[in-house]
Amino acid sequence: MKLISNLAYGPHADNLIDIYLPDAAPRAALVYFHGGGLENGSKDVHDCLRLADELTPAGVAVAAASYRKYPAARFPEFIEDAAAAAAFVIRRGAEYGLDCPVYVGGSSAGGYLTGMLCFARNYLAAEGITPEAFAGFVLDAGQPTTHFRVLAERGEDPRRCVVDEAAMLWHIKDASPARPLLIIYADDDMPARKEQNLLLRATLIHMGYDPALITMREMQGWSHCGYVDSADGEGRGILGRMILEFIDGTDKNG
Repeated sequence: MKLISNLAYGPHADNLIDIYLPDAAPRAALVYFHGGGLENGSKDVHDCLRLADELTPAGVAVAAASYRKYPAARFPEFIEDAAAAAAFVIRRGAEYGLDCPVYVGGSSAGGYLTGMLCFARNYLAAEGITPEAFAGFVLDAGQPTTHFRVLAERGEDPRRCVVDEAAMLWHIKDASPARPLLIIYADDDMPARKEQNLLLRATLIHMGYDPALITMREMQGWSHCGYVDSADGEGRGILGRMILEFIDGTDKNG
């Protein structure tokens, strides 16, 4: 594995991306956004390193991105950063060996950012690209309603389930043409997170999204993102395995 670290994709101090490359030319790449409630974390968290260790031996590069967070950032600056990072990989990835299909994914807050890029077309449009530039999206434990930290910014009760322009659910009407989705959540996730992800799938289908493009994974016996840094009975990273199976499935289906 080769690491290209601290590439600047934008003008802010947190606009940095690390690219983990397989030993041979990658067959795919994953732009990955870390979690942390839009307040904590960075591209250097162990989850990103674990994913790189799991995916690069299978020929999949990982581009782990940091982004602006609270309290320095406000909605929608972290989403704008995510769009800029994803666009950087599309536009300039070949310079760093990423001449391959590109997926976007993230866990928890990173799953929220991923969903907003997938469904709210204006963020990628500001970077001159569309969601169709990507081979698929991985939404791990994301919040489909308005993120609780955005509600707190507004002075609202963060427990509320709000659907407005800050929610992926609000933008599903703009989601077609569709891209393959992997949606993951735990059966003992944060309060209402499981139910919101089930609502996300139901709303996608109600709005005409092809069900064949939606892969759902309910993680039995896990709490919120507990599986992200855990291994299965064969010693394989649980999240990495699911992502590889998703990429393999989209490859086979064209």
